[in-house]
Amino acid sequence: MASKARTQAAPAAAQLVFLASPAELGRAIQAARQSRGLTQIDVASRARVGRRYVVDLENGKPTAQLGKALTVMMCVGLVGVVVPVEAMQAVI
Repeated sequence: MASKARTQAAPAAAQLVFLASPAELGRAIQAARQSRGLTQIDVASRARVGRRYVVDLENGKPTAQLGKALTVMMCVGLVGVVVPVEAMQAVI
């Protein structure tokens, strides 16, 4: 008897997004969460943070704790990359 494989929806199209503010990070996290069909409660549970933290992060709260933000990013399928501004400007 074959077992059914559980699959998770992948984002429509992977793209690089350059973030320059907490609000932009929040929008990116929210879009990634929604594209995967996750609720804020799902993400909070996976990241071991409160739902309020996820709400605040998605709303661009500038004082959100970096360690928790990175964990939330991983839980919605995002990773951070540090790029010198000069390198980014060369790409744009």
